[in-house]
Amino acid sequence: MINVESEESMNTWNTTLTNSTNIAGSLWIGGNVWPMPDGTGFSQVSDDRDRNNISDSAYYIENDGVDELPISVSPHKFSIIYSLKSLVGKVLSWF
Repeated sequence: MINVESEESMNTWNTTLTNSTNIAGSLWIGGNVWPMPDGTGFSQVSDDRDRNNISDSAYYIENDGVDELPISVSPHKFSIIYSLKSLVGKVLSWF
């Protein structure tokens, strides 16, 4: 997990919704993926009723703004592997 602190301004956590492949492999670029290793992260549990892989609700980052277009992923298809080796190379792995 990365903690970001900003005392002077709010960060921008998303871009304009664009039809293109995102980091999770789905067809829309917008915001970020907010997963947890145990499958309980916002991106893994948020509603996506229209099934466009963008959450139906925004993700609020404590004291640092909002991701208006967070990516939604299935907790069963998305796994995060943490290891020293993966920190050097690739942190996220999909199965």
